[in-house]
Amino acid sequence: MKNLKALGALAATFALAGALNAGNFSEKNAKVSFDQAIGIAQQNFGDATIKSVEIDDEHGRLVYEIESYKEGSENEIKIDAQSGEILKTQTQKKLKPSKIDYSQVKISAADARAKALSANAGWDFRKVDLESNGGKPAYEVKLRQGMSKKEVLIDAATGEQILQRQK
Repeated sequence: MKNLKALGALAATFALAGALNAGNFSEKNAKVSFDQAIGIAQQNFGDATIKSVEIDDEHGRLVYEIESYKEGSENEIKIDAQSGEILKTQTQKKLKPSKIDYSQVKISAADARAKALSANAGWDFRKVDLESNGGKPAYEVKLRQGMSKKEVLIDAATGEQILQRQK
């Protein structure tokens, strides 16, 4: 019985440690920078518009997941953030028209990320995603500081900050 209690306590300790460390990764821990990852994606998909960039922990591996769009096709590439190794590429035709008018997009995902980070010193980048905001293209930039999360909305045509909210 004592062994079962000790085993249960040990399992609870590991579960708590895992919960505390969940999402406790950062672009700062990557050897491949955001700009280098974008460069790798552009080498593979040419002049496609970068739609989304996310840095995430996939099974203990820090990975950039980048999505781009060009002429009715969506491209996805996963890049190891330590080595720059391409883990996966995929291209698929979009059957439905995009809700985003790409002709209105004047700033890049990198520019939106830089703007959000410069206005939020001490916060770490998590994701930038191009979306439709009331019919206009906007980048949603997700940031994290410890367990706190923040979303910054940047107008993709003007580069102006539209909204900022903390969760």
